[in-house]
Amino acid sequence: QAAAGDALQFGTLQAGGNIVGTSQRDSINGTQAAAAGSIDLDAAKDVRVTNLHSGTDTRVVSGGNADIATATVGGVLSLSAGGDAHLAQGHVSGASNFDAQGALAIDALTGGGTLTATSGGATTLGNVVLTAGDAHVTAGTDLAVHTLDVSLIFTYSCWYGLYFFILFFLMIRRPPRSTLFPY
Repeated sequence: QAAAGDALQFGTLQAGGNIVGTSQRDSINGTQAAAAGSIDLDAAKDVRVTNLHSGTDTRVVSGGNADIATATVGGVLSLSAGGDAHLAQGHVSGASNFDAQGALAIDALTGGGTLTATSGGATTLGNVVLTAGDAHVTAGTDLAVHTLDVSLIFTYSCWYGLYFFILFFLMIRRPPRSTLFPY
């Protein structure tokens, strides 16, 4: 756990448990934060981290801008910014929640749960793939989406209905030829 009244800067943070970083009056800047547990970063101003890797949930709160180059999260990713928010590349096992008062940009994201993205400005989604859940995106001004892939999973009842639908059409056959008018 690291707390600073002013700016919090770090090169590499590694923990077998959780990482908690707080800057009460300034920014958080770092190269790498890796934790077997969760990561929680909270700054009064900007948050800039090159690489985040957590075994469970990751929460980033910024009073200013938030810029994350790479995030690998074993649980839920929650990113909230008072200004602009940017995620260059993310792999998230659970849900992904983004809230930016300014612009929001997600270049690449692979998620295992629901994506919720809200911005007060423009929202740009690059290559977003969700293996489960839904996508809920709200943009304050413009919305630009390059690729948004939400995988659909058939349940047992869907396959059961599809089976009978196909069987019904296989049972329809041509009637026999008329014997009144042979060739």
